[in-house]
Amino acid sequence: MIDQSATRVPESGVRIGGAAVYALRDGNLLMCKRTDLRTWAAPQGTLDPGERPEQAAARELLEETGLIPAGPLTLIGLYPVDPLPGRPWVASYVCECPTGDVVLDSEHTEARWFDPAEFRAGAADRFADADKLGPAMGVLAREVHADLGRLLDWIQRRLGTTK
Repeated sequence: MIDQSATRVPESGVRIGGAAVYALRDGNLLMCKRTDLRTWAAPQGTLDPGERPEQAAARELLEETGLIPAGPLTLIGLYPVDPLPGRPWVASYVCECPTGDVVLDSEHTEARWFDPAEFRAGAADRFADADKLGPAMGVLAREVHADLGRLLDWIQRRLGTTK
């Protein structure tokens, strides 16, 4: 399912190279602490050859957390990985995962269920120093922050609340 009202449309010829998925349970958002960047992130990764973005999102969710979506994934956003032309974009999805224990892979050290609105509010502070890591990281941080805004909009439209 594609939520057209929340989807940013990339310019012609853009390649989707990655997928991220926001897993929800009881109104809370699952985020995982990455071992490489030591920052919280949604399960995500690159597409395997011949794989569709929504397939990659579901696969990454299973591989990184052991969770399986209870239903179809909904596309909520598209954003560039970095500002350079020709670079791949990420497709972000949302799904419900009402059951199952989180079992992390080696890419993560911790998983936590956050209030989505509180997580996004705190993300602005966490992303503030991203520009110090280079212009591409600054752009990516701002894109992820905007993507979290689209997630909150989706939650509000679908569930009538941000939690």
